[in-house]
Amino acid sequence: MRPDHRVPYFSRSNYIDGRGFAGRVRCNSQNGRFNSCSARTQNRVMLIRTHGGNCRRGHSWGYDSRRVWVSQSCRATFAYGYGHYYPDRENNSSSGGSNTALIIGGIAVAAGLAAILSNSGKNIDTSSSSAGPPAAISADPNWVQQAARPALNQCLTRAARDVGATGGTRITLQTAAASEIEPGAFQIGGTLTAQYPDSTRELPMLCEATADGVDQFEFKS
Repeated sequence: MRPDHRVPYFSRSNYIDGRGFAGRVRCNSQNGRFNSCSARTQNRVMLIRTHGGNCRRGHSWGYDSRRVWVSQSCRATFAYGYGHYYPDRENNSSSGGSNTALIIGGIAVAAGLAAILSNSGKNIDTSSSSAGPPAAISADPNWVQQAARPALNQCLTRAARDVGATGGTRITLQTAAASEIEPGAFQIGGTLTAQYPDSTRELPMLCEATADGVDQFEFKS
């Protein structure tokens, strides 16, 4: 069955709980007016639910270290900051986002993935021999609209690298949907199956990317 791109991906409850963030804030632009909502963002904000208006990052919503702002009738809930769910936090304020990571076998790997594997009881060997090449990718690009496919490819490449670093050999894209957050930039949510020598893991992911690279990437438990 062909994917229905009309269904907003982030209406699915398992992607809007904000885990890994310090908190959530709902910020509303009334009658198109600018509004600022206080939040200690640590320069990390993700739109997790739109309640009204056309919310486009950099146009009708944005943030700095102390607040989230909205305008042009954008009404939305945002997750912000860093929660205790992810260890070894890093902040890269120069990019307007960050990559939360820990080192496994000398390679920076998304901390969300390591937490998922640890919680599942999978042993993660931190010796240099544990790091492998990027996992092979199996994916149908028709899950997302054509304009979003280069961004999807960037997200899958990032996922393959992280899964490979933890010993995985293949990732398969099971579901995906993309929402354009600004011209050429997409927020992509999806579910991957990651194949390990002794198990298979389902890995929901959240990714913000353009055709040139990934701005933000997380695995969700």
